Amino acid sequence: MAGPAHTPPPGFQPERTVLAWQRTALACAAGAALIARHTATVLGPIVLVIFTATLALSVVAFVLGRHRYEIAADEPSRRRDGRAPAALAFAVLALAMTELLSLTLQEVP
Repeated sequence: MAGPAHTPPPGFQPERTVLAWQRTALACAAGAALIARHTATVLGPIVLVIFTATLALSVVAFVLGRHRYEIAADEPSRRRDGRAPAALAFAVLALAMTELLSLTLQEVP
């Protein structure tokens, strides 16, 4: 008897994972831009520093997520060290802290 009736072509799952990393990193960068735009009046120039750091972490996650799946699947040096998820986690934490800081400093009418 032959193998399974339908074997998916090799390479599609890693490609989908790379695209998911890219979408997540781009969404984080877009969120940073939106939060920076809407909290600039309350926080002032500190928003630019936080936005730059968050954008840098998003770029790091984008690059690491892409690089992780460019290496051949059978190569033992394929990185699974958690650097890309950590970069995204710190970026989202920076976004949350920016918003919380803005809400605490905002004057109530």
